[in-house]
Amino acid sequence: MLRHRIHAQRMTSTVLTPGNIVRPEIDQQKVTQLLRSLYGLHVLHMKELNSYDDRNFHVQVTRESVNPNIQSVSSNGYVLKILNSLDSEFEEAIEAQNVLIHHLANKEINTPKPLKSLDGRLMSTEILAGGRHHIVRLFEYLPGRILAGLSYTKDIAYEVGQLTGELDQCCCDFHHVGFDNHKRIWSLTEVPKLLEFLSYIEDTEQKNLAGEVIDVFVKNVVQNYSSLKKGIIHGDVNEQNILVQQNDDGDYHVIGIIDFGDAAYSCYVFEVAIAMVYIMLESDILDPIIAGGYTLAGFLAKFLIPEADLNVLKECICARLVQSLIMGIYSTAMHPENSDYVLKTSKKGWNMLKLIWNKPATELKETWNKCF
Repeated sequence: MLRHRIHAQRMTSTVLTPGNIVRPEIDQQKVTQLLRSLYGLHVLHMKELNSYDDRNFHVQVTRESVNPNIQSVSSNGYVLKILNSLDSEFEEAIEAQNVLIHHLANKEINTPKPLKSLDGRLMSTEILAGGRHHIVRLFEYLPGRILAGLSYTKDIAYEVGQLTGELDQCCCDFHHVGFDNHKRIWSLTEVPKLLEFLSYIEDTEQKNLAGEVIDVFVKNVVQNYSSLKKGIIHGDVNEQNILVQQNDDGDYHVIGIIDFGDAAYSCYVFEVAIAMVYIMLESDILDPIIAGGYTLAGFLAKFLIPEADLNVLKECICARLVQSLIMGIYSTAMHPENSDYVLKTSKKGWNMLKLIWNKPATELKETWNKCF
């Protein structure tokens, strides 16, 4: 019992609190140095990729490698991921992510795998600016492009749902102790904690709406956790993490997924709700709610969840919208230089939240059923 209490306290400390600066401070010179000292690779070019609290760099390197664990240098390059200082405190969860990625790769899920450093490790902890510790990992860079920026057809929306369902199906036989209690502020289980961040919303109407969604989520979802189907989920299926590729006819198709930083043991309804949110937000040629319906249909074609779980889907979708909106506002306050990326949801998010929140769940369900 004592061990359990200590473990729970440690998990609580890994959930972001207001005012805590966790994003790594690093420049390209340091990135180049890390690639050389940790992985024996020499950088030719690099480009920083989008991220909330981490720092990700796509690097092209020379053909020479002194790393016995990288015998054939990839022409597609690599992604150096520097984890935020908060998540870097819990190495067991990062180890769990690494094991999960290899588990999925063995089941033919297309996702980049972490690579070993010169000394054979899949991750290392480095001290960066400010004296903070950050976990560093190197990943393969998969060819293709992310889904962001494309017009979503019903086929794309359906394929995103299919991939999400396939992921969860492949994880049914997976367990790692590192996922048992680890939570992040982006876990939907942490939605009640968002009340601590409401003060960052300046608009009174928006603040009241966010508070109402959180209250209903606590009543209808949190208080019924024990009855919801659970397992390991990706936790952040969005347009930045979905890989697509164009075929000879010019159509795009979903081919893979990246970034398991939010993977957790959690509720499966959270997984599909999150995937639906980002498809609905980015849908421009399809009615957003219809687009979400195709994603739901694709998910359920690969992985069934109980009707009781689907009955709280509306609350979960709206909770994720609130989570993304609040954390976007908060992250901008902490890191104004990253506002173009983190405020992306705000452009449509509040209107989408109002639209879905004001529709009866029965009406939403009828609309989604037409997509099956």
